[in-house]
Amino acid sequence: MSFEAHDFRTDLRKTTSRIKSQCLKKLLASASWLERPWPHFLLFQVEGLPPGAETCSDVPYPLHDQLCTTLDLTRDQVKAILAVIKPNFVLFDVAYWIPALGRELGFKSVMYATVCAAGHSLRLVPAMKIVKGMSFEEMMQTPPGYPSSTVVPRPDEVAQARSLAEEFGSGLSKYDRLVTSKEESDAIALRTCREFEGPFIDYMAQQFGKPVLLAGPVLPEDPLSQLEEKWHKWLSKFEAGSVVFCAFGSQIKLKKNQFQELLLAFELSGLPFLVALAPPEGCSTIEEAIPEGLRRGFKQKVGFMGIGFHSHRYWDTHLLGAL
Repeated sequence: MSFEAHDFRTDLRKTTSRIKSQCLKKLLASASWLERPWPHFLLFQVEGLPPGAETCSDVPYPLHDQLCTTLDLTRDQVKAILAVIKPNFVLFDVAYWIPALGRELGFKSVMYATVCAAGHSLRLVPAMKIVKGMSFEEMMQTPPGYPSSTVVPRPDEVAQARSLAEEFGSGLSKYDRLVTSKEESDAIALRTCREFEGPFIDYMAQQFGKPVLLAGPVLPEDPLSQLEEKWHKWLSKFEAGSVVFCAFGSQIKLKKNQFQELLLAFELSGLPFLVALAPPEGCSTIEEAIPEGLRRGFKQKVGFMGIGFHSHRYWDTHLLGAL
């Protein structure tokens, strides 16, 4: 893998502007260091990563590995910035080297995960070491002391779980990176609440021997605008629970053929449905990707009334679906 250095001025205001949670926006608005002049930031352009990519939402999932490599290459520069702003604590996720900087510079590190506690407890704890070459039977096991007999591995999830053993960034597997981040941090924070996942939260605290802080669901504020009248009329034609809503969140970008196959499958189901998807790769709008026979009646963004829900199984998408 090759690297090229590019002169890039960091602007956290660009990334924080994407945050939807009003409570987080208020917290960041009070952070005076966001208004300080920032030094030039040398961003390494990793082969295969498009210029300007900053977050997981900017690239499809197969490129998250390269994005993580780029993050690792900024370690010395991040250290220099943290030495200047002198924070009391730093929240991070996959930058497993942040805790070491914290011990050196005198701040506390908190590994913050938006994925549910059950997901971490099942696959991302020291008791469940995931390495290359594990058999199907080994991948179907739950870790010792795991608190559930119902939230367990499914056969169709084994292939995805095996990807945790693949390299993710510079020199570490995804499993090692995420487990090391939790092991080395001073505390773990999760986007969940005890009412949802109490036994899994306790299991994680036991596995890592440190506090597990709960951020709650961290849902966006209710939209101020009302559902357009034409969509309200359309939804009102159907009984409760009869319309299927499909959402894959902001980090999933399908290929065009995947996008079209998904829509055609819903059409073949014979059920009324609504979809909320990002434009697929190679398309600038939703409309140009919709199969010709389905274009009538589609809309890129739409509110919905509570109904059957299909997602890509990411925790944040389930929370938003519940909202």
